[in-house]
Formats: sequence, structure tokens, C-alpha cells
Amino acid sequence: MCEGRDRFGAPAAASDLLAPKARSLAAILAARDDVGCGLVATAQNGEVSWVMVDVEVDVGQQPKVDIRRVEPIALGFSLEDRGWPEVRALRPDFPRWLHHQFLVPANEPPALCLSEAPFEDVKRRWSSGGYVALLRAWLIETARGALHQADQGLEPFLAGSAAMLILPVDLAEKAPGRQLYGQALGGSETSRQPIYRLSYEPPTGPGLRIAAAGVSTPVRTHSAIHAAPATLGDLLTTFQADDFDLAVALDNAVNVWVRTPGGLDSLAVLLIQVPIAREPEGPVERHDLWAFILGDSVRQVAVALDLWSLEGGGGPVLPFGRKPPTGLDQIEVGVMNTLSDLSNRGAALMNGLAGPSGKRLAAVGAGALGSQILVNLFRAGETLDAVVDKDRMLPHNFARHAAPDYDLLGCPKTQVVQHLAGRRLPGSTPPAGLVVDASDPRGDGAADYAAALAKAEVVLDFAASVPVSRYLALDAKSAARRVSAFLSPNGCDLVVLAEDAERTVRLDHLELNYYRCAAEEEQLAGHFALPPTTRYARSCREVSAQLPQAQVAMHAGIAAATLRRLLDSPESFAAVWRLDAETQEVRRTALDRRPMRSLVLGDWTVLVGEELIARLAVVRAAHLPAETGGVLLGDFDTTRRLIYLTTTLASPADSAGSPRAYVRGAFGLAEKIRETSERTLGMLRYVGEWHSHPEGSPAAPSADDMALYGHLAHEMSVEGYPPVVMIVAGDHFGVLVDGVLAADATVLPA
Repeated sequence: MCEGRDRFGAPAAASDLLAPKARSLAAILAARDDVGCGLVATAQNGEVSWVMVDVEVDVGQQPKVDIRRVEPIALGFSLEDRGWPEVRALRPDFPRWLHHQFLVPANEPPALCLSEAPFEDVKRRWSSGGYVALLRAWLIETARGALHQADQGLEPFLAGSAAMLILPVDLAEKAPGRQLYGQALGGSETSRQPIYRLSYEPPTGPGLRIAAAGVSTPVRTHSAIHAAPATLGDLLTTFQADDFDLAVALDNAVNVWVRTPGGLDSLAVLLIQVPIAREPEGPVERHDLWAFILGDSVRQVAVALDLWSLEGGGGPVLPFGRKPPTGLDQIEVGVMNTLSDLSNRGAALMNGLAGPSGKRLAAVGAGALGSQILVNLFRAGETLDAVVDKDRMLPHNFARHAAPDYDLLGCPKTQVVQHLAGRRLPGSTPPAGLVVDASDPRGDGAADYAAALAKAEVVLDFAASVPVSRYLALDAKSAARRVSAFLSPNGCDLVVLAEDAERTVRLDHLELNYYRCAAEEEQLAGHFALPPTTRYARSCREVSAQLPQAQVAMHAGIAAATLRRLLDSPESFAAVWRLDAETQEVRRTALDRRPMRSLVLGDWTVLVGEELIARLAVVRAAHLPAETGGVLLGDFDTTRRLIYLTTTLASPADSAGSPRAYVRGAFGLAEKIRETSERTLGMLRYVGEWHSHPEGSPAAPSADDMALYGHLAHEMSVEGYPPVVMIVAGDHFGVLVDGVLAADATVLPA
């Protein structure tokens, strides 16, 4: 026996149906008897064309669900063709507790949800045969108990309405007993899909307002509710139980609403939080939060509950004079489609991540690249404890900065980042903004800067400043891992350098390795090329590079994705991404990320790159039994008494070597040193000499070596740098600085 078909409109010939999809389906079913679905009748109800069918279902010998071998189904096709056809089960005892159904009023046939795919994605490939197959698959899989898999989340047990309600992100924890307030967003009152948003404070702006309250029920199973409430009386009946009194909760909410300024004319919304378990007595898998619109105003609901009287100008009903409510069935109830404000975890999930990294982050540098990287990280759910930058927003900054509003002109760049972070997510805490020189902190902000670095787990260096990077790597008192991201001078290359979590590879090690790669690797040729500049004020130092914002944005996206991955990995990292400005192609070059070896010589510390050590060992072995040598390139840091030995140049052609001595020539050497300096924008320079000793000799200076050292000391004293002599022996090397020798006992590479 089927539900009355007259409720689907007047009978109509299949050829007279208005909806093309309905006509096509009816024609195929009338012509074919081998598709597992038979045509029973057709009808037209307004703009909806209905096709009634008998669906043949392979239910097996012992179906787990009461699905019959033949199920009468009504399919409703809208003339607008803007959504999935309605699917109504016509058997009166068709189970209403099944998964993947829309909840409808109890007097309507069950509505089946055949697919979660957006209709617009399916529409272009629609076929009647495919739709019949989908319908049959739903019934067959349901009969087998296999439609809803064990690892699927429980879907909402109420179908949402067109009205959307955005809830505070922490409402699931705070809903019981909370009074909330809301407002229509963006002209929603006249929209086909109005959008409202709730908060904990009454709104102050114009527009339709909402008065809302949250209550929580005891645990319910997924199938606890079988019909959508149509009236306030239905709503109370639906949720009222021995272990829960919704009527009292509603009374309490209305009594608060009527005493709230403007509350009587607000839209009344009741939020009901339902802890959901998959099986009776099973664990709670989710807390569903549903929103019901009660009538058209708080006043209407209060009158229906006999909590408010319209007599004498209107007023509250005293408790002793209240009568049992009689108008509950006259108050219509609508179901709102609820969604939550974006949380950090939600933002991470939307970015394809399992969640925020959970790391405590401090950022140094809030310029063009840094601000855009931070925005990307914020949008991926990351939070920031502090941001450090001494500069303010000037007009030219808005060409490439993430600042969203020109009204921020003149503000510290740290304040812009605070604005970006605070406005991204409701209730998010902006980072502390520290306007301080990050390489030489002094004054009131110095202590806060030191505290921020000490508390951080990862320090993000976006300053694009060698002094800042060296301060963070060498002077800042913090166990935090340092990670640096910056652009080459012309903006075509992005560089990301990351220490390992244990800081075995320091940022200054990675920086010097990076300079060597830029000097020697052909794919990085032109890395330090200077761009055109623009003078934005009258001072000699007030110039800014001409860099396209599109390049900065592309690199900011790459950097943010890379940094986010690094937050989950303890390994060190070093790479350069080169963007072809014409084709927009990007190529990545991995850099040397090995730690440098450290030797202490008096008050100097010499750091030697692994690539240099390996190269010198190979050159020595190739020239045996003769000695060989050359010049050393690197950098001096006289303030911290550091010397970096990074690379060498080939022995000049006019050099002479024998088993007892090596005399370095000079042919073409000055040009090669100048070329290296130009390729690194002066970051690598001449720092000293090296030579090898034959087999059986130690890495200690001979009398001739000391004579050479005296000559170097005299020559370099003009610049104020100590000469460096490195001696490579059979299984180790030694370094001589200021007359002090230190030897590294590590066996050299073969």
C-alpha cells in the first residue's frame, strides 16, 4: 500500500510533464523493462513534475534493514532544475530512522538523500539511466546495512533551511544556559538565503536582531528524532523527555529576552545542543547544535507561552497569574542551517592540514614578504605570540604590503600584523607588537623582545637583514629554532633557511653555505643582481626596490607552505626558489645545510664549511706528492670575533708546488676574487691562505709557513683583520690565527 498519490498533484501524461528530466525519465521507463525500475504514474504539481516508479531491489535473503524487493518511490523534478530531484518513499511503513534521509514533518513521506555531490557538478553529465542506478544503489546498500560506513561521521539529523546562522566557535562548550544575540549580515534580510551571526554581546548596529538561548539535552542516538517539528508545540514534544525539560529552559530564555533592550522585536531563536552517539549507550561522537526560529518575534513567543500580555500596552505576566500556555501550535518553527565561525583548527583543516602546528611563534620583520607570509600562516590556523619591527607604514609600502587599509598609513608595521591577526578569526588574540630594533634592541622594548624570543619555540626571521639574522643566531638568549625567509635583491629568488630543532645547524652556518652556493652554482647566477630603485623621500637612504607585488605574493605562498611543513619537521632545511619573471615558472635549488666545524683560537672562533674541507682534501690528494694551496674566501665578524671559512679558488696558473714547498701565484686571482664578491654582493671576501703538507707531515706551520704568516699579518693589518692560514695534512687540518694554532682531528674525507 502506498501513500496517496493525489498529494503529488494532478495526473498528467508523461509527454505533458513540464520538467525535461522528468519527461526523459518517464519515456525511458515506458520503453524499457530491463533497468530495474518500472513506471507507475506521472503527475504535475505546480512547477514540480512527479514520476512515480516501482524500484526493484536486490535485498538478499536476510536484509539488515526493512527494504522490500519492490519499493514504490516518487521522484520530483523542479522546472528550475537547480537542485537534486526530491525522492519520497511511498510505502507507509518505510523506515524513517535510516541514515542519509532528510528529516521532514511526520505527515510527509520520507525523503531520501541519494548523494552528497553538489548538483551543479552532476548536472552537466545527467542521465536518466545513471539516476535510476543511483536510486537502486541507495536502496540495495541500505538493505545490506552498508550505505553508512562505520568510519563515516554522523550526519545532521535535521535538514537545514535556507536561513543560515553562524555560531561562535566555542558555543559547543558554552551553549547550556547562555543567552546570545545576533544580527543579520550584509543585507541578508532581503536575501534568498539570509545569513545571521550570533555573539555573546547585544549588537549595536542597525538591522534585524536575534535573541537566542542555548540548552543541552542528554545523550541521544543518531536516530532519536524522526520528524521535523513544524510548530512550537511539536518542538517541545520532540525534545521533552523524562530526563530533560525543554519547557522550563524555554521559559527562562524568554523571560531574559523580554527584558533585553529591543528584545521583544527580535527574532527568537532556540539553540539545542544534542550529544550524539552512534549506538545506544555508546560513546558520544559529536555534539550537534541546532537552531530553531520560533515564530516571527520574541513578543509572539512570549504571548503564546503566557509570559507576556498584550493588554494595557503590553507587559510581563506575573508568575502567580500565569495560565497554562495554549497557543504553542500556532507558533511556526523553522530550522536554520547552522555553521560555526572559523576556528584555528577549522582553518587548518580547510588548508588540508590535520590542525595547527601548536608551536609558539615569534616573527621578526613585518615588511612586504613577511606580512604576506604571516597572513598565509594565519589563514592556515597558526597563531603568533609576538611580531617585531621598528618601521612604520609609508605610502610606498602599500604597493606590496599585506596591509588591507590605507588608513593604517603611519602605523607601526607591527600594528598592521596585529590588525591582520585579530580580524582574521573571531575572538583570536593578536600578537604582541614590539617596535624595536631587532638587531640592536635598546630602551623600553628590549626586555619585551628578549622575553618574546625566550618564550618562542620557533623564531621566524623575515627581516632580510644580515645584522638581524646574526643577532638571532648568535646573541638572542632563546632555545627556539630559527627559520629565515627572504627575497633576493631583485625579488626573483626566494630563500628559506631553517635550523634543525636541536640547533645543531645554526642560521649563520646556513647563511654562509648559501653564499657559497650563490657564488659557485650556475643555476643561481645573478641571484644578487640589484633591481631598479625608487626614491620615496629626499634622504639619501630613502629608496625602495622596484619589485612586482605578484612576485612577492607567489614567493609568500611558497614560503608559507614550506614554513608550515617545517613546523612539523625537526630537520634543517635550505633552498632557493627561482621565479622566471616572463614564464612564471619556478625552479627549486637545494642548498648545503651541513653544520660548520668550530675551532677556538684565543679570542677568535673559526667556523669551517664541510664543503671546503672536502674540496681541500681532494685537491691535496690530486697534487701529491707535491704541495698545493690557494686562497680562502669567507667572512669576518670582528664584533663577535668570528671568522667563517667557506670556499677556495683554484690555485693560480703561475703557482709552483714541490714535495717540500708551495708558492702561490697571482695570475687572474684578483679578478676571480672580485667576481665572487660581485656574485655574492660582497658577502664573501678574501680571508687568508691555505696549503697542503705531504704525507707524514703534521698540519702544523713550518718555519717557511710562519714567515708567510708574518707577511700576511703585515698586509692585512691595514684593514684590521687577522690573517688566516689553513694547513691540510693527511688526516686532519689546522688553522693559524693571530699566531695561535688549532687543529681539527676529524679524519678528512677520502
